[in-house]
Amino acid sequence: MSPDSATPSDDQPPGSTPSGGGPPADRRDATPSGRTSPGIGRVQVRRGPEVFADELRDRILSGAVPPGSMLPAERELAEDAGLSRSAVREALGTLSMEGLLYAKLGRGGGYVVQRPPREAVVRHMDLFIRGRGLQTTSLIEVRDLLEPRCATLAAGARTDEQVQKLQELTATMSELVENIPRFLDLNVEWHVSIAEASGNEILAATMSAIAPNIRAAIDIERYQSPDALRAAQQFHERILDAISKQDQKAAGGLMQRHIDAATSALFD
Repeated sequence: MSPDSATPSDDQPPGSTPSGGGPPADRRDATPSGRTSPGIGRVQVRRGPEVFADELRDRILSGAVPPGSMLPAERELAEDAGLSRSAVREALGTLSMEGLLYAKLGRGGGYVVQRPPREAVVRHMDLFIRGRGLQTTSLIEVRDLLEPRCATLAAGARTDEQVQKLQELTATMSELVENIPRFLDLNVEWHVSIAEASGNEILAATMSAIAPNIRAAIDIERYQSPDALRAAQQFHERILDAISKQDQKAAGGLMQRHIDAATSALFD
């Protein structure tokens, strides 16, 4: 038999070319054994604490485990899940950091389910803004979208108690135009209070999250003058008056003019 008519031996990989029978086969995906790899690569197996945390998180958020529920002890949870106590402890710690659990101390204590607090949104949004080094313009653009709407909704949804709080804040701020740091601190509270009065928890949480970063953005020399603060305060008083009278159109329009004026003071 001639070399050209030779057939592969039994232990030769299918599709390979016999020695001397042509160009070599493409071996880029070959394994050390000479066989072709499927290219799947290393399989990532999820850790027990991650799986347990995901399962418990889903049950809490779906309402299957409602707020106020006391979870069983770590030992019992570990036995039920077939995990070590350290794995369960790690998962519970993760959910505590997310604000879904809190630790009740003392006799009969343990982990208790709670509704996610607004502070959790504030903490994560602050990390996102500062960690990514987002520009002041991004914050102003978000503010421009949110605050006029917050004022419009607040004029329709505010309670008497919320109006009273805003009146007290506004009066205090009027006395503090010479105390710039304190005024700016209360300014954050004033704007967040408007968002709270809107009755929309997502708007309130978002404003609570971005307000401290806006406070830092306006902490510049050109904005830190009593005259600039008096001008801002005039808008506050007019916005509050519109909200008190439940004039939604006026409240939203005045807030838009207030934001526009503040933006001009920052960038012009």
